[in-house]
Amino acid sequence: MRGMRTSNMTGPHAPQLGRVRVPLGLAAGTLLVLLPVAMLGGCSQQSQLPQATTVSRVDNHPPVIHSVTIVPTTAVLDQPISVQVKADDLEGDLITYRHQWRLNGAPLANETHSTLSSKALKRGDVLTVDVVPYDGKMEGAPSHAEARVGNTPPEVQSLELEPGDPRVGALIKANVVGVDADDDPVEYRYRWLRNGNEIYDGEANSLDTAHFTRGDLIAVEVTPSDPTSAGRIKRSTPLAIVNTPPRIVSVPPAKMEKGRYVYTVVAEDADGDVLTYALESAPPDMKIDKATGRIDWPMTSKVAGKHRIRITATDSEQARAFQEFEMVLTGQGPSSRRSSSKGLRVNARLVSPIRPLLE
Repeated sequence: MRGMRTSNMTGPHAPQLGRVRVPLGLAAGTLLVLLPVAMLGGCSQQSQLPQATTVSRVDNHPPVIHSVTIVPTTAVLDQPISVQVKADDLEGDLITYRHQWRLNGAPLANETHSTLSSKALKRGDVLTVDVVPYDGKMEGAPSHAEARVGNTPPEVQSLELEPGDPRVGALIKANVVGVDADDDPVEYRYRWLRNGNEIYDGEANSLDTAHFTRGDLIAVEVTPSDPTSAGRIKRSTPLAIVNTPPRIVSVPPAKMEKGRYVYTVVAEDADGDVLTYALESAPPDMKIDKATGRIDWPMTSKVAGKHRIRITATDSEQARAFQEFEMVLTGQGPSSRRSSSKGLRVNARLVSPIRPLLE
């Protein structure tokens, strides 16, 4: 090309392309790059020499921790304790961590994982964890976190209501089993519910159901507390008020009325059910009104002797109460041979005791 000359310079001023002087003190891993310089017209011979340039190369950066947190921040004895770490690596390498837990400044033997058992701890202890990141090539700068062991609230472990099949008028009791990890004294607060509505909130662990109704659902919520804090509320499984069978409360009389034996059976039903009366066992001609329970028996000398009577009272749920008694009719003198009740003496004796008798 015009203006270009081919140089065949020899001698002391010729360019020395075969040898490059390496600067002293280059660090290991430094890359030496030779850059040729175009030999243009008018340039000095010195500027035509190849130029040496150095470029530094870094193979890896250590991972960097941004934050270390012990969870929960106030450690308690009934929850797992762990450490959360936020870190990154410039090259995107997978980061693993080395841990060392300390209790009141002293290292805990074999506690080198991200979680810690709370068995050796107590309220007031100071807990520390040291964390060192590693990206597979080198470790980063260590970091640490600290937390204090606080009060552990008490806990209700079990809650049951008894009896399991309460009837109207029954006393329902809440049986509670609780625990406090710090061995503090525990108190309980009871919130009683009837069909989902609060009817009592206080310290009583029992509930009187005298004015309740069959089918009502009863539950209780129990809150445990120690001198420092309250624990989680525990709610019982609801109980349904079941049917209450009737009970016969009257006593058969031991007398006659104008030649007839009359006994009006009196029964009670806590659920307010309409009762039906019947005679399961009775002498001939004895009758009972199924609605009122009135027994009427015309008596003559022919009925003298021993008789067993069994009466039942049945509610709308087919639950029954019964009463059983014996009557001994004895005649006196000649009148016992006549068809008259004169001279008969009645002796009624209960076979079943006078209390609620259920079937």
